[in-house]
Order: sequence, then structure tokens, then C-alpha cells
Amino acid sequence: MRRYRRNEEFRLEAPKPAPARETRSIAGLTTLGLIINPKTKEPVLATTDGEYVSIRSLRQESLLKKLGTGYHSTAQEDSADATDYPRVHTPEGVKVRGMGYGTALYSALCDGAHLRYRDHVEISMRKKGDGVSSDTNDRSTEADRWWAAALKQGLTEEHREEDEDVDEGVDLDVAPSELAGCVSVDEGEITYVNKVSVDITKTTEKVFDMYSYESLTDHHLVAAEIVVTLPGVTADDTDLYVLWREALEDPDVIISTDEVALLALDVRGLSDDAVSLLSLAYLAGGMPDATVDDLRNRWERNLDPGQVSGQGRLFKANGMADVVEARRVSGWDRLSDLP
Repeated sequence: MRRYRRNEEFRLEAPKPAPARETRSIAGLTTLGLIINPKTKEPVLATTDGEYVSIRSLRQESLLKKLGTGYHSTAQEDSADATDYPRVHTPEGVKVRGMGYGTALYSALCDGAHLRYRDHVEISMRKKGDGVSSDTNDRSTEADRWWAAALKQGLTEEHREEDEDVDEGVDLDVAPSELAGCVSVDEGEITYVNKVSVDITKTTEKVFDMYSYESLTDHHLVAAEIVVTLPGVTADDTDLYVLWREALEDPDVIISTDEVALLALDVRGLSDDAVSLLSLAYLAGGMPDATVDDLRNRWERNLDPGQVSGQGRLFKANGMADVVEARRVSGWDRLSDLP
């Protein structure tokens, strides 16, 4: 133990605060549904507090951890006015880059815009529309990278329009020789120009990106839309339980399902409550009980198509052929390179 001499300088320092524990509770939030990360083939839960939209993990080891956040603009935006889709911003981006969560976040924002457009939820945005937009001339490098890649893969599309800016009554200094062709030889020669007043029209092209709800569903990136506003106070480890119990008691909260997306999921490592929620989405979509049993069997045995056993043989659990076919139809492999 260190001893201080009488004349040694000694200063008391306030203890440094411990880093705040990241809350994984979704208490008081409204769920939007199960969004797909096409790179990992995992479902993530999309939620909103009425202003921001976030995606959260459904894996047991990181259950309900926030993976990314964005919002729909409430300001006047050129892209929103041109496309009739609200503009979205993702200033915080995603927690893990290069693993497909950017696509999941933009998909959640697109689905949030759709659900607001259909009056299923309340989310702040100036322009309501069935998709989202971005301005190619005014966004971050990371956002630009995602939108450019998404356009290349056909997930998004461009909207182009010409903008005319007219300056009226502009005075120009013109030499007489420049107007020589304006009079004939018989009329004489221009020797002095007093003033020339003109209107100047400048035409520029503006380019905006659009991510439509139609494209979102065509690419099977929303497995189920589930709209539930959770109670304001719950424990972190019971939030998802409360959600699926609500869906069990009131199946109408499951607004839509995509059978292809639900079948194609990689369910390894998901929490028990997440699998229960998926099971209810299966049933809400009219899928048979046997398919639900196959889902839980894959989850319990930690299996996925193409996975090799310790003996070097492929696992052949029930329902695997359906999963393989669903993944082929989904086309997620084409989107796996997106940020």
C-alpha cells in the first residue's frame, strides 16, 4: 500500500462512472415485424418508438440488442417531394458493418413507411408513401455505398427529373460585332449596343433513389409484419415472451406473412421465444403443423441445409428440402454482397 509523505501533493479524484449498460428492453415500443438479413439469412425484429426505427437481434446470445437505427425525415426533402416516398436517414448506421445489417435496417425503414402509409402504426415523417427515398447528392459515404450497391442488384431504382432555374432580366454586355447578324446589309451596321436584357434558363438533372415496398416484398425481405405496442414496463428477458403471447391471444396483430421468407430462415442460435414467435407466424400464414414441427426440430438440433456432420455427411432433417427450395426462390444470395 502506497504511503504519502506530509508534503507530497495529493488530490482526490472523483471516481469514473461505470459505462452505462446497454438496455435490451423493448418495453413501450411498437413492433413492426420480422425483417430478413439476406447475408446471414437470420430474422431481426424491427421496432419503433414513434420517431426512430431500430432492428434488434433475435439470437439468444445477443437477444434484443440494438443492431442499427434510422428515421424518416420530418423536414422538407427534395427526394420525398420528387418520389412521394419519405426520405430516410441512418446517422448512427449499424453496429456491425459488412454483415448485411444495413440492408435489414433500410428494409425495416421501408416496412415502417408502408405500415404508416396503411395507418397501422404512428411514425413521424413529413411525407407518407409506400416506400422510402434518398438523395444522391446529399448523403454520407456509407449510405451512398449501400444505395449504389442496392441499385446495382435491382433492390432499389432511380428517379430522375430535370429542374429548370430561370434568371429573368439579366443585363449583358455585348459587343456590336456579336449582333452583326441581327440586321441586314440594307438596314445598316450596328455600331453601338446600349443594353441587352435576357432571360437565362439553366437545366440540371436531379437523381434520387427509391426503395419501394413492392420491391421489399418481391425480394422476400419481410417475413412477417407484427404490430404490437408493448407495455411500458417489462424485464429485458420477458419482452419477447410478452410479444408472442400477445400474438397468440390476438392473431390479428400478425398483419402479413411471407411463406418463402419464413421457410428460408437460418434459425440456429435463435432464442426460444423467437422460435415461438416464428411458429405463430407460420400458423398465421396457413402453414401446416408439420412444418412448424420441422422448424422447431431444426432449431433444437441446431441444423441448417448444407451443414456437415462430424462424420462428413450432410444432415437430412425433415423439411430441409423445403428450406433449400425456399432459399432458391428468395434470391437472397444475389443480395448477400450488400453492406
